[in-house]
Amino acid sequence: MNVGLLGFAYKFLSLFVLSLMSLFNLENYNEIELNNNNLIRDTNIVSVVTKYKTIYKYNAKIPSNISKVVTEGVDEVAYASSLDSEYNVIQSRVDKVIEKGTGRYGIFIGRMTGYGPDCPGCSKTGTVACKTREKKSHSLVNDGVYYEDNEFGKVRIVAAALKGFPCGTIVQITKKGKDPFTAIVLDTGATMTNSWYDGVVWFDLAYPSQKDKTVFGIDGLTGNNITFSVQRWGW
Repeated sequence: MNVGLLGFAYKFLSLFVLSLMSLFNLENYNEIELNNNNLIRDTNIVSVVTKYKTIYKYNAKIPSNISKVVTEGVDEVAYASSLDSEYNVIQSRVDKVIEKGTGRYGIFIGRMTGYGPDCPGCSKTGTVACKTREKKSHSLVNDGVYYEDNEFGKVRIVAAALKGFPCGTIVQITKKGKDPFTAIVLDTGATMTNSWYDGVVWFDLAYPSQKDKTVFGIDGLTGNNITFSVQRWGW
């Protein structure tokens, strides 16, 4: 075979492999260089694309209305020549992982008020009703109104009816006209518990002090017709 023609064929095959990678949206491929050291022999290059698999994982801690992609799938791309007994992998396969919730449906519409550790009838020390994941007590006075969750990061503390929303429940709170934020149920109250039995969803947002004017809605976070979307049931 003409050396120049062989070189042209080699470049064409290289472009073919790259085109395959572009076709299957393989952004994170490793750049490789194929050297043909025998320019007087024909060399056949075979490309193989192996589709990724989709794996479903089921989690009872996640509400049934939530399904999320944990890992994006990536196809495997490999090549081999007639002189090669093994395939050379350009891009390894990564299976797609989807986590589907099997827990109780988790979207509620209700009201939210605010409270401080020094509110009438409160403990004054600010110690919340629930233990943390680390089995420790959390004080709104000493530790603040946020909790560092190992899965959702820094989240606001709320009180709720523990019969409906167990300790450690993560909730995304959305009020029309305000940015959504994430909170964790670490406290409770008799009013919220009684309301739950009456069919009313009521959350109480923790503030540093009852004297803080934002407790009474100045920051616009409290009110009625607020959407509470559970992201995780309990710990």
